[in-house]
Amino acid sequence: MTWLVDKDGVTSSLAASYAQASALLESFGARLTDERAKLLTDFVSIPQLGRPARLRVLRRHGFWKNTAARRLGQVLYV
Repeated sequence: MTWLVDKDGVTSSLAASYAQASALLESFGARLTDERAKLLTDFVSIPQLGRPARLRVLRRHGFWKNTAARRLGQVLYV
């Protein structure tokens, strides 16, 4: 769990996820259903939101990391 204290590592990983989602939306957004495009748009918007709104988007769409430790890092540093 030493990565949990590595705020830069966690935030870099999250930033990479947002960048990848943004590229996907840009490349394939026109081919997506409205529902999937909205889901991706919401995910991509997370860095521009305030902390409470970011957490609401995570909860609303279930954008949680796959382990409890990673989820904790996500909640702390999102």
